[in-house]
Amino acid sequence: MIKLKFFKREEVELESLYQDGFGCMKGKEPIELFSKHKYIGFMEEFLKEPNKELDDYRYYKDRLETYNYDLERNYTPKEALNLTQKTKTLVEGIKKEYKEEMKIEFNHHGYPRPAVSAFLTENGKIALINGFHRCAIMYILGNKKIPIMLFKLLL
Repeated sequence: MIKLKFFKREEVELESLYQDGFGCMKGKEPIELFSKHKYIGFMEEFLKEPNKELDDYRYYKDRLETYNYDLERNYTPKEALNLTQKTKTLVEGIKKEYKEEMKIEFNHHGYPRPAVSAFLTENGKIALINGFHRCAIMYILGNKKIPIMLFKLLL
């Protein structure tokens, strides 16, 4: 399990974030800036086309193809629709007013949830751990900065 230690809260430039937080915690360098993350396009679609059917969104297709399966590893369109609706609701809420998530819990992998969180790599890069959706929405809305919780990786 990953061991993280809270370092500080800080407002950071969205352009300075890297997307490969999970890989970094496994000893790899961040591979790409967050601004290249696929969620940018997904959130842009939610903002520009709010009245589409849920299963017409590229986000739905990505969730279905990539992540959503039952215990027998069968794809579940219902779960993909559920996650797409939750994300659409998140986009609509942030568009009205962004509220920083202040509470923090760690999931079974040791990753902080639900706050926007990142950790500092050894070379000073800021790699996102959680909050890809929120960061993508803020980026599409034209925000330059976002408040995040910064962690250090304990070896």
